[in-house]
Amino acid sequence: MTSAWGEQPVGIVGLGLIGGSLGLDLRAQGLEVRALVHREATAERARERGLADAVATDPAVLKGCGLIVLALPLDRLLGPDPALRAALPAEAVVTDVGSVKQPVLERWGRWHPRFVASHPMAGTAEAGVEAGLRGLFAGRPWVATPTASTDPSALATVQALAGLVQAQWLTCEAPAHDQAG
Repeated sequence: MTSAWGEQPVGIVGLGLIGGSLGLDLRAQGLEVRALVHREATAERARERGLADAVATDPAVLKGCGLIVLALPLDRLLGPDPALRAALPAEAVVTDVGSVKQPVLERWGRWHPRFVASHPMAGTAEAGVEAGLRGLFAGRPWVATPTASTDPSALATVQALAGLVQAQWLTCEAPAHDQAG
């Protein structure tokens, strides 16, 4: 991996289908993955499945991460725990995987200086910590919805992430994404 963020751990918040699959793929590429989950039982099962190198219920697990992926349900993405927001390193690139972009972009664009709204368009009918699969993103679209104020290097980092998991990178405006969805 040639990008600088690959030298730092990748943080994943939420280890359901998307977060768990991402963790498996990134670990297979030799990256260190740290994950934040809501419940200790989920953390235990995620450790057993090898979804991340470190799994915790304490947001401090994200310290030192160069890239953080918010793989949360939409309600928790739009109304995140204040401890999560406080734990995100200011210099880290932060992206999400939500299926709706405009409201996410409106909030997180104000909350974090290096936020990039994105949506990997991959999935199965499964959910939860048992659902993660290697190769889920290969050949599938990964759509980003940058704005004029999106940090270009942050956007490039998320594009590199999509490429690493063999997704097809696309960009569009958030309203167009949401209307198409």
